[in-house]
Amino acid sequence: MVRGRVGSGSEFAVTDLAQPLVGRDRELEVIRQLLREACAGSARFAFITGEPGIGKTRLLRELLDQAESGGVLALRGRASEFERSLPFGLIVDAFDEYLESLDPREFSRLATDDLRELSAVFPSLRPSPRRVGDA
Repeated sequence: MVRGRVGSGSEFAVTDLAQPLVGRDRELEVIRQLLREACAGSARFAFITGEPGIGKTRLLRELLDQAESGGVLALRGRASEFERSLPFGLIVDAFDEYLESLDPREFSRLATDDLRELSAVFPSLRPSPRRVGDA
């Protein structure tokens, strides 16, 4: 089943979703355990590394699928090796896409100065023609 996701590159080809995850039982169990612990209220962080082409993205897709099927908000950010100089770029990318998906009226609870400060980090919070009419 193809589901929409919040985050960059949210569309997957059907062939990407249909490919089985082979030989990753240990890694799958680790991320499932981390997800269960996070859902129980414990802060968890996973750092997935490896050579190109070994299945890091596919493993993360599996984690996203499991999180979303459990009703967990799953954000996705993207970065490349050339963006290493951007502090927290991956996190900003994930949150910015999510913030952009929200109704702009949600931000009315924020003080103007707070919103201005946050918009310096998250481009989706900057005033735009879409938001001007909603404010």
